[in-house]
Amino acid sequence: MLESLRIGFKRVISPIAKLLVRLGVSANCVTIVGTVAVVITAFITAFTNQLVIGAIFLTIFVLADGLDGSVASLTTGGTKFGAFLDSTLDRIADWSLFISVCICLYKANEKEMCTWIPALNGNIIKYVGLLSCLIALMGAFVTSYTRARGQSIDVDPKKGLITRADRVAVILIAMFFAGLTRQLILLSLAMILLSIGGIVTVIQRIFEVNQGLKQKVK
Repeated sequence: MLESLRIGFKRVISPIAKLLVRLGVSANCVTIVGTVAVVITAFITAFTNQLVIGAIFLTIFVLADGLDGSVASLTTGGTKFGAFLDSTLDRIADWSLFISVCICLYKANEKEMCTWIPALNGNIIKYVGLLSCLIALMGAFVTSYTRARGQSIDVDPKKGLITRADRVAVILIAMFFAGLTRQLILLSLAMILLSIGGIVTVIQRIFEVNQGLKQKVK
């Protein structure tokens, strides 16, 4: 979802990239600043409960993640260290988004968790959401690790139900509508979705690596 938006967004940010190049700003610097912006915004959003505004700014920062690539293409053309740094800091940005959701859920009261279906216990939904958030975070990190580890043994697993762009899109959409409706149950539902999707993705990549190694033996 976000990947398709990023293509059009790169055209918009192209003049900004050219300006940064003229100012002597490196692609790595853009990567670091972008990550810091996401982390700070994520925590401010969580502690102020301004989910709608926070989701909008986070979406802009996430889409602008391609700015470092645009700067790199205009200068060095991209380096291995730049790709490594970008991938590493993406994990920090992902972590901040999940922790932001955890904070929002932890602070939520029972009325914010469920008013649509009175029979449901808001506190149970809250803690299910918190547990699911931790599982989803684990799934996100292990998904990234399986690809890195697979590449180290000459198998590049790319299959998976949930990609990073999908995870970020689900979190930001849930955050926006949770803020709009003041129904934080949407965050719990998003985390349940991502926890299941993350586990499925990890299993898919394990099988993909296994199959890839068997084919190499043949």
